[in-house]
Amino acid sequence: MKDRRDRSDTPDGADPDGLRGAASGRPLHLVHETWGDHEALLARTRSDPSGRVGRVDTHVMDVAGPNDPLPLERGGEIQPVALAYETYGELNARGDNAILICHALTGSAHAAGVHAREEVPGWWDPLIGPGKPIDTNRWHVISANVFGGCYGSTGPSSLDPRTGRPYGPSFPRFTVRDMVRAQKRLVDRLGVTRLAAVIGGSMGGMQALEWGAMHPEMVGAIAPIAIGARHSAWAIGLNEVARRAITADPAWQGGRYRPDRQPESGLGLARAIAMLSYRSFDSLEAKFGRERVRAAEAEGASGATGAASDDAGDAADAADGAEPSDAGEARSDVLGRMLSVGFEIESYLSYQGVKLSKRFDANTYLYITRAMDDHDLAEGAVAWRTVLQRDDDAGPGAGDRLGRAVPRAGAARAGRASAQRPLRDAAQPARARRVPDRVPADGGAAAAVPERGGVAGSGDRLLAASPPSDRRHAPRSAAAVRRASGGFVPP
Repeated sequence: MKDRRDRSDTPDGADPDGLRGAASGRPLHLVHETWGDHEALLARTRSDPSGRVGRVDTHVMDVAGPNDPLPLERGGEIQPVALAYETYGELNARGDNAILICHALTGSAHAAGVHAREEVPGWWDPLIGPGKPIDTNRWHVISANVFGGCYGSTGPSSLDPRTGRPYGPSFPRFTVRDMVRAQKRLVDRLGVTRLAAVIGGSMGGMQALEWGAMHPEMVGAIAPIAIGARHSAWAIGLNEVARRAITADPAWQGGRYRPDRQPESGLGLARAIAMLSYRSFDSLEAKFGRERVRAAEAEGASGATGAASDDAGDAADAADGAEPSDAGEARSDVLGRMLSVGFEIESYLSYQGVKLSKRFDANTYLYITRAMDDHDLAEGAVAWRTVLQRDDDAGPGAGDRLGRAVPRAGAARAGRASAQRPLRDAAQPARARRVPDRVPADGGAAAAVPERGGVAGSGDRLLAASPPSDRRHAPRSAAAVRRASGGFVPP
């Protein structure tokens, strides 16, 4: 492969490798990797064949307190707020070589490397590291668990300081923009002055889009993957069915379940619904077809599902103050035989459901899927074009910066969902939407855009930076992650 140092068309002596990751201009070679169910063809430098970031720790940073609560788009505010995060690579003296990685629905801050207590690599480990596409020899990579998550960040599974019990359904409703507001405070307190890129898939792509709209002066580029500007009716409907699966589980108990007795059957079913939507008809046929599982495997998968069902049933009986009846056990045996795993696809869905119920919080699933459904890149604007078009009255370069960040028509053609259609109209550089850092207490969706057509420039008072870092915002120990998350551990 041609040495990338031969390129001479890069302005101002910048590294031509960009996000493709050839450290110091070294030649690249292609490596095929398999990680779990995923396969990837990666470009690596020959000098770093392993490409691993090694051992990593998850830290916790306070981003909101009594003196600076986090305002919420739907009204009100919350404090304290903490975010769990990991970093890979070194931040330069100018603080402008940072890349923010945003996770999807059930993700965590653990995007790369391995923790000391276990050897499970991060969810994007094949892409982040020395000589990898997101090259930590060049970039300072930040990955944070979103506000509202359950892996160390403040969310429904966190303890409410007023009661000493998990927030549960008392946690305030939040949006993707609230996630971004919390992330902005985090990167400010980490000393970052500019993000070279914000990258994320699915819900992470929603965050990337909002970073481009809310803070165009700080973001060099965005890479929203597998996401449109808003959910379609089809996507919202699938999420609603998944939420009903959770709330219909008797173990949900109105969201007031004990952390060690959550609605595993309902959450497992929600996961199965989601997993079916993540693959196409052809993909499922190619991977599973009508293959049947062996008897031993079927018994194990059925046992896992049955255990979750038994737990849910026991929780319901305990709530009613009754013992399981013989008739109930008989019905359970009949249903168990009728619903026993026979096909590979059934085993796969059962396994995925059980696995998620052991590592994720059901209330958090309800809140985050609702935030995803609520998200609309142009909410509060007159029309889509007012968000994505050029405005000659915009502040210096504000529209141009977002225009370079938001995908153009060609990039949006990959999907057919109606949610992606508005992005196909982005033939011109986009116009930044005015979004305040602080929302009035009585503000709703409209309050998030106080002046339609206004542009968020670098001097706009509504986009004032968060307070400078001090001791209150110092990173806390990794042990705090488990305590803050109600015991959930990142995969």
